[in-house]
Formats: sequence, structure tokens, C-alpha cells
Amino acid sequence: MVETFVVNELIKQAGWAKSSIEEADFRGLRLLRDRLGSTFVGGVLLDLGQQSFRHDDRLFVMPADRLWTPLPTSW
Repeated sequence: MVETFVVNELIKQAGWAKSSIEEADFRGLRLLRDRLGSTFVGGVLLDLGQQSFRHDDRLFVMPADRLWTPLPTSW
């Protein structure tokens, strides 16, 4: 169900989808984190890249295909 939703959203937004992340892309997640304080566990920004990484305190970047692609067994 989630996979179908993500694929449909990516198709709808393909015209403006980016493969690179900019600081402004975190504006909403950062606002949410700052307002919720310690209640905020973490936020994930999905992108079209290949790497997952920590961007800032409790803010992460993850490739959208990680939602349906299993991690390699050597990980």
C-alpha cells in the first residue's frame, strides 16, 4: 500500500522532483522538530538519490526506493 502511494506521488511530481537536496527542503521538518522539541523523534526527506545520511539533528535523507527495496544482506 505504501509502495503504491509513493510510486503514484513520484509519478505526479516527476516534473519537479530533484535528485539533490537543498537546505530549504528541510524547512517544514525543521519547524516541526523545533516546535515539538524532545517529542519529535525524527524526520525523513525522501529523494531520488542513492545514499541515506543524517542531515542534521534528527533529520535524515533517504532514497525513496528504500521503502520497498531490502538492504543487502552484507549490511
